[in-house]
Amino acid sequence: MRSPVERLGYVLMGLFSIGVIYESLSRSTFVILVPIAVSLVLLLYMKRPAMRRLVHRRFVVVWIIILLATRFGFFAMYLGYGRVTWDLTDVFYLQGRSVLEGKMPNIGFPTHYNQYFPFLLAIPVALANNPYSIVAFFMAFDIMVGLGVWSLASKIAENLPPSSIPEDLPKTSVMLYILCPASFYVTIYWNQQEVVTAFLLLLVVYAYLAWERRPDRLLVAVPLVMAGAFVLSYLLVCIGLFAVLTLFYDAELKRKLIVRSGAAILALYMPFLLLGVDFKPVLEEFGYGAIGNNPFAILETFSLSAGPLPYVLLVVAFALVYFAVTIGRRGYESSGLTAISSSCWPTSCS
Repeated sequence: MRSPVERLGYVLMGLFSIGVIYESLSRSTFVILVPIAVSLVLLLYMKRPAMRRLVHRRFVVVWIIILLATRFGFFAMYLGYGRVTWDLTDVFYLQGRSVLEGKMPNIGFPTHYNQYFPFLLAIPVALANNPYSIVAFFMAFDIMVGLGVWSLASKIAENLPPSSIPEDLPKTSVMLYILCPASFYVTIYWNQQEVVTAFLLLLVVYAYLAWERRPDRLLVAVPLVMAGAFVLSYLLVCIGLFAVLTLFYDAELKRKLIVRSGAAILALYMPFLLLGVDFKPVLEEFGYGAIGNNPFAILETFSLSAGPLPYVLLVVAFALVYFAVTIGRRGYESSGLTAISSSCWPTSCS
């Protein structure tokens, strides 16, 4: 009998597949059916133990082959088809070029992203003056996310009792990421930057797992990563980052992390505040709940308004994560393991 989580996974995969098929028929192009084929491989991997064993024996080779097929192969096909989005040419590329020309975000040109994101876009444009260089740049972040998933899963496996660790947790986690069609469909087909945010979020989580028993290091690493994630992503996403801090166990540690993260963010924004930057374009992002490649855009396809639904679901998601972590913490402590506590201060816990 399938678990509720497994059923939800099949439902989401089905909705994604229907959406891709609908789009391919409406646009009269079948190139984007590639994600469907990849999703079938993912299902075979999850359902066939023999296939998992085969993949795990030659894991690095399989990883490279999948990256070449789904990322570089997909990218090469779109180059051949001349596939390009308005976001890539008229937003990302132009903002990167504007920074290289000496213009300041929200002074010399408007941006709905946070102040430092256009500077990040300027890096690939400086290396290769072409919009596609930005997609390649996002692909590099995609590879780093895969490595981050491996590292995080390995770190989690180290901290769990052996009897509770799923078989080959790091390898399975990486396969789920690199074979999930959305992981490359959003980045390469829609030329979107969510993979950058995913990488920064992984850094926040990794900092916590790496130094959860070393608050002296945690209080340096997490605020720096939080500040970096905040200034390089959407404002809407960044509000969620502060919700991440509510997951830290010790009240004193939580307060110090919030204060230090806020101070680091303020320090990074101070130069722009002194220059009189207009943040109105950034705030306008809150009004764009159902555009681009997010699921709520489907409603608008049928002339329905998503309204506040995206934000309501976002709040519900954070609440569910909070309660899930809280319940997990209670189980963690009841098993005899010690969570972060004020007794760790100021020395390290072992």
